[in-house]
Amino acid sequence: ETRRNALTALTELVGTVGIGGAHGMSSGQVRIVYAAYLDATKDYSVDKRGDVGSWSRLAAMQGLTDLITAACLVDDEDLRAGLGPLVGQSICAMLKQLSEKLDNVRAAAGEHLERLIGTGGDGSAPPPSAGLVPRCDELRAILLAGAPDGRQQADVLWNWALAYETFPKMVKVMDLGEYHYHVVAGLVLSVGGLTEAVVKSSSGALLAWAKHASKGGDGGARLEGLLATFSRLFDEHRDADRVILPLLKTLELLLVNGIYDGWAASEPPPAPMVEVVSWVQRESRRSTNVPKLFSTVNVLVSLLGHRDPLRRQALQSMLVFLGHRFPRVRKHAAEQLYSKVLVDGDVLFNDGGDAASAAAEGGEEKRRQDVEDLLCTVVWDAELQYVRAQRAALAKLLKVDIDALAAESAKTDTAARSRKKEQQDELASYGHLVREAGY
Repeated sequence: ETRRNALTALTELVGTVGIGGAHGMSSGQVRIVYAAYLDATKDYSVDKRGDVGSWSRLAAMQGLTDLITAACLVDDEDLRAGLGPLVGQSICAMLKQLSEKLDNVRAAAGEHLERLIGTGGDGSAPPPSAGLVPRCDELRAILLAGAPDGRQQADVLWNWALAYETFPKMVKVMDLGEYHYHVVAGLVLSVGGLTEAVVKSSSGALLAWAKHASKGGDGGARLEGLLATFSRLFDEHRDADRVILPLLKTLELLLVNGIYDGWAASEPPPAPMVEVVSWVQRESRRSTNVPKLFSTVNVLVSLLGHRDPLRRQALQSMLVFLGHRFPRVRKHAAEQLYSKVLVDGDVLFNDGGDAASAAAEGGEEKRRQDVEDLLCTVVWDAELQYVRAQRAALAKLLKVDIDALAAESAKTDTAARSRKKEQQDELASYGHLVREAGY
């Protein structure tokens, strides 16, 4: 509440003091205020009341819109020279909020974007800020296409809180390079969220975009760019489950629906896919978040149909999960791997040769049956020492290096234990602040 109130007060101060002139804010002061607003759009603080950071984000978007609108009316060359990049960054921040899961935040972001890019609903000229927005005409055509006639420019043309109307528009904005990263960063939070209507609409829109992209002439480049964005998100939000868990769910959605099946036969696999898998493995080593580990298992199982080294990496990680210290994780990994062997076991037992000749030898079929028996009969949530002994037998059948597997399991256990000892952010909780104050 204090942050929100401070932002609201700052917006009122800007309106009172004004910009330019003898007594208004200088271009340097405008940049300082702008930086404060932009930082506030990244506030995702959460407490028992929920996403309280959204209060700051709403106030920040209001402040950005008022600041840009006022600055565009000032006849100051120095101010105008630096205003273009500020407007572009503001539009990116608002598009990210427009792609996220909270209805009220989307509604506010859409309203502010309409003010900055102009609705054109009554045929009037666009606002001065529109000339500073990158690819404004294309953005306006995507977001405001089909808007009802007869509205005044100050009115909101769309109900941006409606997920089924907003997300089909947002996936089209992904094709504008300047805004791609920010839209994807917001969209994954919606796809991996908990609200059914938002998840359904955002997932459907993303899958429709991805399927269309896979059929187009440049589909490979667009899908590869999406993976590169995922890799960047993994890098920028290391160990931040608020982002990583939805990101894993989004990746799982695309893999399960066969969006990247066309890459399965690629040898070697595309570099972005290898990089993303490396990030998935890294995130699982340090995590004690069971839903996150479940999503990691689901992603790895979906990758077993790809060529080596992806298949080998995914299979080794799956065996690590079969020896995980959490019984629920071991059981889930066994169930998923068993289902994969039943439905598509050839990908695990065909080592690159002719599948028909391998089956004729009979050895591969027996090995497959032995693997199915182990996965089906072993009680994977039993005592860890017993389970890891059974996993060793399974690793031999699947021709996975036992020593490497043991080393990977030890690394995972050590990372998980060390994470518990890491010192938390000093501002992570109100309780910590009270204790520090001596109350």
